[in-house]
Amino acid sequence: MLLFSMHYVTTSSNVSSCCCREKKELKRQMDRRRTEKINQAKTKEKHLAEEEKIEINKSYVNEVVQNIKRLEETQTKRHDQLVEQHNDLLQEIQDQKPKLQAAVEAEFQEKFQRLPGEIRDFLQDRKLEGRGHSKSRPSTPHEVLSEED
Repeated sequence: MLLFSMHYVTTSSNVSSCCCREKKELKRQMDRRRTEKINQAKTKEKHLAEEEKIEINKSYVNEVVQNIKRLEETQTKRHDQLVEQHNDLLQEIQDQKPKLQAAVEAEFQEKFQRLPGEIRDFLQDRKLEGRGHSKSRPSTPHEVLSEED
């Protein structure tokens, strides 16, 4: 769950930085076009060039506002889709959690119930091994160390 949350935060951060880059790039492109239009207008007569420059700047402002608004709408849609995907995955995880928890619990219970029999079998094997050898095998770490001395 923590990993999923970290992934969501990282993805959101990436989307946010992508949005900022897209806005900057859009502004750069539009400013470049505005500058080109102004340079073209400068080649005309002075009074016409000044009027055209004012018109270009007004047009630029309106166009930038419209484009940024469209870009923000697109980014909002992307963000909403990301949140929706996140919520869907979170719901799927929450739906599967009880099933997986039950499976783990069942496996634990099964192993826990087998444990006394396995311990009994192990101890019986140890007894048989002890009878088969002239010297019994050490069963504790302390006995192993004392034999090595």
